Amino acid sequence: MKNINFIWGVLLGFLTPIIVGTFILFYNKKIERPIVMDINSLEIIGTDGTSLRLNTINENGLLINFWATWCAPCISEMPFFHEIENEEKIKVIALSNQKMDIIRKFVKENEYSFMIAQYRVSNDEIINVLPTTVLLNQNQEVVWSKSGSVTKTELNKAIKMLNKQ
Repeated sequence: MKNINFIWGVLLGFLTPIIVGTFILFYNKKIERPIVMDINSLEIIGTDGTSLRLNTINENGLLINFWATWCAPCISEMPFFHEIENEEKIKVIALSNQKMDIIRKFVKENEYSFMIAQYRVSNDEIINVLPTTVLLNQNQEVVWSKSGSVTKTELNKAIKMLNKQ
């Protein structure tokens, strides 16, 4: 009897995280959540240490990507952003809340045309999912956002939506 309880305990202990994890992954892929952060609460610091403002960057629309160097899906999206900045008239900025030394090292090791910077928030709002991508129009209004990995097709659809405004 003790052996059966032990076996059930091991099976449930092993299978429960797999089942719950699978459900979470499936659920996250089906739902695009709008960003809840106030974009204006961002403090953006360039790798040269200067403070930046979104309204000076945003001319024809702005694509913001929240990322981290340790996030593999974040890094895999970077070529898409490089292409978009070069092909479209939309500025791209990748923001990380990691230490500036880590961000500078990444910038030095990678050659992307878009801006990579550090961000801080002036209140308790945080980005809970990395990567998170946000598209702003010229008035700094969020027109599209996605938590989790984004494909080039999704980005192109979002940009077309922005261009129709």
